[in-house]
Amino acid sequence: MASGEVAERARRLCARGAVRFETSEVQEGELARLRDADREKHRRADRIPRFVVPAAEVRGVAPRHVRDARIAATARRDGHVLVTDDRPLRERAAALGVTTWDTARLIEELARRDAPA
Repeated sequence: MASGEVAERARRLCARGAVRFETSEVQEGELARLRDADREKHRRADRIPRFVVPAAEVRGVAPRHVRDARIAATARRDGHVLVTDDRPLRERAAALGVTTWDTARLIEELARRDAPA
């Protein structure tokens, strides 16, 4: 499925209240830094409504892992699924008890929720 179709499906589901996408300022900062690398991909992603929530604070984490730790801790705190294609982040988050999906799994779930009854 093309990414434009995925974005449109996600928007429909958000409008119906069937899904809600949340990010933190940590993820928003990372997205902002990556926009120049693939503007079209991010343009489509920016059409999906998302809500920015405060990221959880963490302690005792190596400086190079603070952002990932905050993302995982936020998903854990809020009881959300963490969607990322970053396998090490998925593994660290899963070790904390966070449900994690890669993008392919998210696309499958969006299709399932958008399927006619």
